Amino acid sequence: MELRGAEMRKYRIGVVCGAGMATSSVIATKLREELSKRGLDVDVITLKAVDASSSAKNLDLIVTSTLLEADFGIPIIRGISLLTGIGEEETIDEIYKILLNLNQKH
Repeated sequence: MELRGAEMRKYRIGVVCGAGMATSSVIATKLREELSKRGLDVDVITLKAVDASSSAKNLDLIVTSTLLEADFGIPIIRGISLLTGIGEEETIDEIYKILLNLNQKH
């Protein structure tokens, strides 16, 4: 998929875990590193699961290490692979493609 102006838009990603601390911080750091390597400008914030609903309206995407059953109106990606390393590249690819698709809609 071609970048076509995606580098001009800043994407907001919320990383959700139970407490919004250690696990989400590890995933957030990985996302910042990997997506910036691909030329995307991202603002990644960490959130507690209980805060995901109220924060979703200001986000493009949620990456979570916990189960979120609600529909927040934005894509939600399970990010366990960013902790374990198993399937990590595929998860980053999926997130990248979702963000590029968002860019094409705006």
